[in-house]
Amino acid sequence: MGGPVRLRAPLRHGGPGDPGATRVRLRPPLRLRHGGRGLFFRRPRDYGAGAGPVLQGHLGQPGQSRPWHQRQNGLPAHRGTAGHPRPAVGAHGQKRYKQPVKLRHRKILVTGASRGIGRAISERLLREGAAVLGIARDFSSWPRPPEGFSPLELDLAQLDGLPGRLKAITAEHPDISGLVCNAGHGRFGSLEEFSPRQIRDLIDLNLTSQILLTREFLPAMKSRGNGDLIFIGSEAALSGRRRGAVYCAAKFALRGLAQSLREECSGAGIRSCIINPGMVKTGFFDKLPFEPGESGENYILPEDIAEAVLGVLCARPGTCFDEINLSPLKKVVQFRPPSD
Repeated sequence: MGGPVRLRAPLRHGGPGDPGATRVRLRPPLRLRHGGRGLFFRRPRDYGAGAGPVLQGHLGQPGQSRPWHQRQNGLPAHRGTAGHPRPAVGAHGQKRYKQPVKLRHRKILVTGASRGIGRAISERLLREGAAVLGIARDFSSWPRPPEGFSPLELDLAQLDGLPGRLKAITAEHPDISGLVCNAGHGRFGSLEEFSPRQIRDLIDLNLTSQILLTREFLPAMKSRGNGDLIFIGSEAALSGRRRGAVYCAAKFALRGLAQSLREECSGAGIRSCIINPGMVKTGFFDKLPFEPGESGENYILPEDIAEAVLGVLCARPGTCFDEINLSPLKKVVQFRPPSD
């Protein structure tokens, strides 16, 4: 069959040539290997999808498919021939490539989700297919969240009535399989500079509200036999800091909560992890007299923490990250001049 043949049921040609039969030369499949990848480029083949040219080769001519280096993630594009959808199964029964979506069937609750670290975490989980229930005091800074995100305005620092609100949330969202306790507030100064109200407010948001939130969702996770508890701590949970007695006390206690739940809930299939970031480039420092240095080596980004959260959630069910410490390569701090 070395010479050209005329097909009985010809394919239509996409160019301005003869609209009738197209002459093709039948050849065996050709396999190309590039950079350790084995990619198959097959000769024209009729998928039985109706009229339209079968794509092959290079994008340089109209109606031709993309080469491997222009395809998304090096995988074939999910497009059909001349606008026609490709079949779900290839010519020899093999499955088509699909983009991995790691959290497609999970719903995750994220606190402090309207900005900073919480927003970065929410956006990252949404890209992996998760449904996200975000809690924050207000969402004015994020007026149009993407599809899959459910905003819920709730001030976790107001403990009066909080247990009742949380109970209503668990009844409305019984399928939440992961908590990311991120909401927090920083205040620094010598201990005697704090009023009793300021001490209570700092402890309530950074610790007590996280305990109440976990307490409310834990029974449903235990009944299902799986779940993830992720607490966003701080490097202040690892060692004491000058002028940070109250803040460090709250973060030390949060770390103790995460470690205790790790031992208490592992038998029920529930994983507990605390992530302790160093100085993060967010609005956390807007009202503080210090901030990380200007160089990118002096701070970490909210997206770095979001990747760590994703790694915890996507770990093999039998694997648990007990604690993750993230810090910038350098730790230069710059102080602002006192305001008048």
